[in-house]
Amino acid sequence: MAGITKMNAVVMRPSRLTVCTEGREKSGKSKFALSAPGPILYIESDSSYIGPLSDTVETGKKVEHLHFEYDAGDKAGSSAIWDELHDEVLSTIGKDPISGKWQKNHTPAFRTIVFDTATELYNLSRARRGVAQGGMPQAYGAVYADMNVITRALSDPRNDKVNAIFIHRVKREFKMGVAQEKSSWFGNYERSGYRDLPSEVQVNLKHMYRPGAMGDSGEFITTVLSSGVNHKTYEMEFEGMMSNFLSLVMATYPKANLKEWGF
Repeated sequence: MAGITKMNAVVMRPSRLTVCTEGREKSGKSKFALSAPGPILYIESDSSYIGPLSDTVETGKKVEHLHFEYDAGDKAGSSAIWDELHDEVLSTIGKDPISGKWQKNHTPAFRTIVFDTATELYNLSRARRGVAQGGMPQAYGAVYADMNVITRALSDPRNDKVNAIFIHRVKREFKMGVAQEKSSWFGNYERSGYRDLPSEVQVNLKHMYRPGAMGDSGEFITTVLSSGVNHKTYEMEFEGMMSNFLSLVMATYPKANLKEWGF
């Protein structure tokens, strides 16, 4: 809801994290996200979810799975899907999707919301706004507004219990080389999706898979790219069995009451 809200100047340490993750395919992104406390609202448009989701459900953790598909050329259909997801997310954290007012003493049905992937969430907004890839910058204003409604509601301190994890694919990063007339790929990758999302969350992560030696299994590695909560975690790595949401919470909030976090 537009306007100014008078807030009390008090210490705020909500027992939740908003996280942006990125990594190449099969690097442990979904596995990490699903290690967060349940119940989990798992919003997915990614075909590689089956393994991590099955493993999570087998542990007994409650997961509500919402799968969405859309036609990039169908603005009306994409808008309907977006509106449904928008209402589901805001209702979960106790914010009225229509009036924008926050409910008092709201008890959320889910402890974590996972967007797998936020890249596709961004593309869904582009589809509903009729914005083609590579369109004029001014055409993206409505798309950015769509994304901000969701990211800023989840980051609002009045959402003090629901984690949000935005998973991103990566794409090849093309740059102009010396004495080149067109950009080239130099082996690097960049996050694909809403460019400002990292500034809207508390923690940014990168995932990778490190193969093992011959005959040995490899391991997933999660690296902290930035943190607005605890700068001491910058470039901290969580390897193997430690590559999970619990490790991130314990590193970010060393004095955290893990029971309050849902662990």
